[in-house]
Amino acid sequence: MSQPTDTERDRRGFPRYYPREHVPVLFAHRDAEVPTAGHIGDVSRSGVRIVAPPMARPFLHWPDAVEIHVLWSESARADGMEGAKLRAHVVRIQVDASAYVLHAAFDGAGADGDWDTMMAWISSLGG
Repeated sequence: MSQPTDTERDRRGFPRYYPREHVPVLFAHRDAEVPTAGHIGDVSRSGVRIVAPPMARPFLHWPDAVEIHVLWSESARADGMEGAKLRAHVVRIQVDASAYVLHAAFDGAGADGDWDTMMAWISSLGG
């Protein structure tokens, strides 16, 4: 069995934060015409877990690029996240009778999407 690389250790070392309330999002492959609705289950500096209804069919596969759009909600507006666009890639997909769960890793600090907004939001969740 191989040892984890420094990048893998760093990613696993990031603490996970759980939003105070559901943060609704639309997510889809960057070339898709119709996105799928879900909400953020938890988030870290390295990635996000999105939970959607079990019948969701966004047609994503590992390691597809995924674009995430934060929708309006009272918590998203209060936290300054409303309208943020985040870009990531699929790491894992879990589907069962209770939910469609997408695990996605962010593409890198400042490289893609509203990274500064995202980091400020994550900092507010940790405080």
